[in-house]
Amino acid sequence: MTKKEAPIIQTERLVLRQRAEKDIPNMLKMFNHEEVRKYLGINPPRDEHAMIEMIRNRTETKWTVALKETDEFIGMS
Repeated sequence: MTKKEAPIIQTERLVLRQRAEKDIPNMLKMFNHEEVRKYLGINPPRDEHAMIEMIRNRTETKWTVALKETDEFIGMS
């Protein structure tokens, strides 16, 4: 069974889209920041390989919040 793609939602400045492997470098920066980690409430992967597996094996939509102009990952939902 193929996975249904999530819609892309756009505002004037932001894009809400499905997570992608291109988001990994910025996700790792966020997940490895101790101040951020204490508010995540989860134990996220800390290396690139684990992040790739997490994205490839997802069973539900996980959202990336990106800047519309550059498509740069700035957060998640």
